[in-house]
Amino acid sequence: PTMAKIIYRARQKSVLLSYAETLLLLAGEFGVELLDAFFPKKYPETWLTRRLLGLDSFSRDKFRVTRQRLIERGLVAKRARTYAVTAAGRGMLKKLQRTLNSPAPHWDGEWRLALFDVPETKKKYREALRRELAAAGYLHLQDSVWIGKYPLPDDVLTFIEESNLTKHVYLFLSSTVDREESVAALFREREAARRSASPFDTLDPMP
Repeated sequence: PTMAKIIYRARQKSVLLSYAETLLLLAGEFGVELLDAFFPKKYPETWLTRRLLGLDSFSRDKFRVTRQRLIERGLVAKRARTYAVTAAGRGMLKKLQRTLNSPAPHWDGEWRLALFDVPETKKKYREALRRELAAAGYLHLQDSVWIGKYPLPDDVLTFIEESNLTKHVYLFLSSTVDREESVAALFREREAARRSASPFDTLDPMP
């Protein structure tokens, strides 16, 4: 029950992309057939390119399933023995590129706290929630307490609602936090690490 696993880093910001968006973006740049050439992983000479393009999170099956979904949505078309991005796909690419190239949002100085107490019977949703909070730029403070600088994206709020976690999740807004400079330093360290990372990166699984 996780919505996306790829983080694209650009202009000192991170944008969460779905598998389909990632594949469409790469297909627009390099072509579907070139991406297909990087599977399976047994070719040792492709490891660096796979890492730079964020393909390590794609299994062969995931690649095929994602490609088929793009075809079903009319964003990619099969032509003879090749595949091509359609006009609709190019339109989607333009929207995606505008999102990636837009400047990072300005922080309003308010801290966002996310606290949750999800029962063991919903363990898989609890783990998915942790992944979504991390992908949204939130930092894990302790136990089930997370802190962020920006509001949670609408898709994360939708995930919380559709997974029936609303009564288990509490969101708070605060202008100050205890040991604020230490918390701010953690965010600075993470952003510095992200700026030196690959343009595409895989969201690490949460325990």
